Amino acid sequence: MAKVKIVLQNIADMNVDCIVNPANEALLPSGGTSKAIFMAAGFEEMSRAVKGFGSCRKGYCVMTPGFGLKAEAVLHVVGPVWNSGRDAEERWLRVCYENAMDIAFRNGLFSICFPLISAGQNGFPLYKAWEIALRAAINCRWDMDIYFAVIGRREFQAGEEILRQLREDEEILGNLDRKTLWKHIEFLCSNRKIPWKEPEKTEEGCITLGYPIYPEGVWEIFKLLKPDYDYREHQNQWPDNLQPTDMSASQIRTELTSIHRAERFCDGAIAGHIENGYMLKLLLRLDDLLKKHKNIIDYI
Repeated sequence: MAKVKIVLQNIADMNVDCIVNPANEALLPSGGTSKAIFMAAGFEEMSRAVKGFGSCRKGYCVMTPGFGLKAEAVLHVVGPVWNSGRDAEERWLRVCYENAMDIAFRNGLFSICFPLISAGQNGFPLYKAWEIALRAAINCRWDMDIYFAVIGRREFQAGEEILRQLREDEEILGNLDRKTLWKHIEFLCSNRKIPWKEPEKTEEGCITLGYPIYPEGVWEIFKLLKPDYDYREHQNQWPDNLQPTDMSASQIRTELTSIHRAERFCDGAIAGHIENGYMLKLLLRLDDLLKKHKNIIDYI
């Protein structure tokens, strides 16, 4: 099983078997990371080495010696340019990581360090680039040490957050029973309106506030996943306007905890999220993630 770690360091200084250069199809140094690797390796030697290959196609890579680097070898990987998802960029980016890990392992290189491919001048959204990179590393079929080196604090923190989420997702989805999940989904579908107790005036002249009358099944939903006791801290690290369709399993757990804790003195916070369909969307997204995790196919 691969070991995955993110470090705040210049990739050219990494002491690993091989590092990855984010190359273009002409294999010429372009962005800052690529130029730093060429300079640390020895610009003339590395330029001559890649010139012998001529060019390289998107998703593929070529291997050269590390020359003056601490790393024995350099894999020059050509990542996709982001085009709003219209050119299957996510699939191509995943292929970049998978091909590099395969070539490294087959050449006896058991530790590898990646930059965040395509997230710089190729324009890939930061969180999407991290999710694809880290998911590919976690799912690597080889026993390798896999590093990701970045020099920006923002990029480092985003990567650490997504790595935490992915590891939690593995645990959450591995312990989730789909039959139980669907019991809650069906409950929400059949309970789209929560009844309320009307305000009343007591004999003493006091007015009691109205409150929602929740069916017992509502509270069972919040037992589906363990609560996230640091939910506020985790929510503060999310991208703006995160929608249920883009959430991870750990983010859904955080959101359910937040909704549960927001119900103060039966003021109807949970009722609002049930009636506007938000909680149903969260559980349907969780079902989508569970199907992918356990390779479940629904035949309609």
